[in-house]
Amino acid sequence: MSLPPGKLSIIKQRREFLAVKSGSSQGKTQGSSWGTPGFLLQACVREGQIEDKAEGTKAEARFGITVTNNTVRRMITQIQKGQQAKNKDKSSNADGKRGPVSVMRNKMRRRLKEALRQIAPNAAQPGIDYVIIGRQACLSIDYADLLKDLEKSFKKVHRRIISSGTD
Repeated sequence: MSLPPGKLSIIKQRREFLAVKSGSSQGKTQGSSWGTPGFLLQACVREGQIEDKAEGTKAEARFGITVTNNTVRRMITQIQKGQQAKNKDKSSNADGKRGPVSVMRNKMRRRLKEALRQIAPNAAQPGIDYVIIGRQACLSIDYADLLKDLEKSFKKVHRRIISSGTD
């Protein structure tokens, strides 16, 4: 499959994210997931797309990216604990702030989205929905490693979907 650069079909509704998570379609399990330190990639054959492939109509791959607030809050808490350990001798001002949760969450999402734009045109298959869930290490790992992990994840989930579809 070859997508125009920067043109991705986006999953926006919660029920579609949940359908990919459950991995079920027409009573059969047609989904898979693969985790890396930076993200979790979930994939599921979209309902009705098996028949569309047989008829020859071209279905497009769809993508969703999410990073939970709890993931970012845990990351910020770890950073703050590390800073408190360094500043143990100094008096600290506990103002109750949890940190810039939305800023970090959006940075993670932007990073994953750009990686997806680069890898998906060659790696994604039509008729499959993909959801990427960002993890804590997403910001700390090298971008080149993130791209390699994403490419590997696409191959792994496709292999699993194909093997589960032949049962």
